[in-house]
Amino acid sequence: MTAQGALRAVTTTAAGHIGIGCATAVVAVIAAGALRHASTDTVSITDAFRPPSWAHPFGTDDFGRDELARVAAAGRTSLSAAVLVMAIATAAALVLGTSAGLIGGALDAALMRVTDVLLAIPNLVLAMAVIGALGPGFDHLVIALSVSYVASFTRMTRAFALSARHRADLAAARLAGLGWWRSVLGHVARPVAGQLTIISTLSFGDVVISIAALSFLGLGVRPPTPEWGAMLSDSRGNFAVAPWLLLAPGLAIVLTAIAVNLIADALREGEPA
Repeated sequence: MTAQGALRAVTTTAAGHIGIGCATAVVAVIAAGALRHASTDTVSITDAFRPPSWAHPFGTDDFGRDELARVAAAGRTSLSAAVLVMAIATAAALVLGTSAGLIGGALDAALMRVTDVLLAIPNLVLAMAVIGALGPGFDHLVIALSVSYVASFTRMTRAFALSARHRADLAAARLAGLGWWRSVLGHVARPVAGQLTIISTLSFGDVVISIAALSFLGLGVRPPTPEWGAMLSDSRGNFAVAPWLLLAPGLAIVLTAIAVNLIADALREGEPA
């Protein structure tokens, strides 16, 4: 799908409109928090548990830190981690899956057996195992989730490459004298990358939720770096006193997941048969 086709699919469907609206709300909150002069780590005990007000639109936490600034910073952390995970997993799967589908033989058999083993383990469980071996932290969180998504992406990429291997345009390119790599890049890798982009977009919301879940369990981003899941975990004990501390990061996670899933659905609907 071309960029124009993707834009048309998103802007002409109801799912796309709702997805854009939810995404705009999340981006607006992140931008508003970034423009504020409040620091995410400045402690002011006298301002602890302030309810939402003009000075603090999302209130303050138990250390008197501005919740809007922290939600915005947590959004940048969560979304940047999700983008890195999808970029690494998509790039690795494009290379591995296309190679397995086009070359075949022992390479295909070996890669598929490895992916079968990884696919037998749920993504979140595999990520927890990797983090358990490497330790918590932003970099290790990205590596763990990238490993957990590479297997499924590679399997789907291989299927796309196998379906493209016997297409007439690839055979015609080879007969016309194009080299193997030029033929693969022009007639296989490009459409396969388009299919994989839609799949990765659809999985983006799951990655955001996985990042939040791992951070909620203390296996993701480490304090004092704000992250939506970690903020939810920190505010559990204060729900009766300051319920807004749960509401803001929780809504951010939900809106992000809804936005990504609806936009991906719109892209899938607009994809030519």
